[in-house]
Amino acid sequence: MTFLEKDPEGISNLFERWTKGIAPRGGSFMNLDCLIHDKHGNRILAQEWKWENEAPISGGQWLALRGLSEKPGVTVWYVRVMNDRQHMEWQDVATQTQKQLITVAEYQEKFRQWWFPGTPPKPAPTTPETMTSDMLRW
Repeated sequence: MTFLEKDPEGISNLFERWTKGIAPRGGSFMNLDCLIHDKHGNRILAQEWKWENEAPISGGQWLALRGLSEKPGVTVWYVRVMNDRQHMEWQDVATQTQKQLITVAEYQEKFRQWWFPGTPPKPAPTTPETMTSDMLRW
């Protein structure tokens, strides 16, 4: 863990001061941006979110995310939101898939599929551009 200079009195720095020298270095202290527990399936979805212009995940964070993803019932996603806020890089940490550039709607479908595994994909909303004559009710 690194001392956070932006907020010397922050709780992370308090933890750092209290635990300094107790355990060998090389571990990772980090926060997670999103932790969801599905009480019915006893599953957890953990997500680390970054902005496009934010520093990438550190090696220690990757180790922690990877270790968490190896636990039964835990899914870990890495998400980097692009500046247009309409696209993101998405990656499943456990499978180490390549980062995929996806839309918000595609992310929402991934999240829905995590929550309700095996359900058919939700059809895209109909817009004037995608409407066909058979959809009209006379």
